[in-house]
Amino acid sequence: MVWEAPEEGVVKIITDAAFQVDSGTGAGAVVIRDHSGEVLVAEARWCEHLPDVLAAEALAARDGLRAASFKGYREG
Repeated sequence: MVWEAPEEGVVKIITDAAFQVDSGTGAGAVVIRDHSGEVLVAEARWCEHLPDVLAAEALAARDGLRAASFKGYREG
């Protein structure tokens, strides 16, 4: 998959997660980039007591929206 830049004045939030079935642990990551590809935000977080990979992905998506909100990015 090739990264596609958003329009100028727009940021793109990219999230991903990993999940370890045996331990119920995982990690999520967030990267926010602008139209030129510059990384504006990058963070990762370890999670425990996860029921499945879908929960790990959902937490990563939530963290991406929180990071964008914290930085002052708004929809529209």
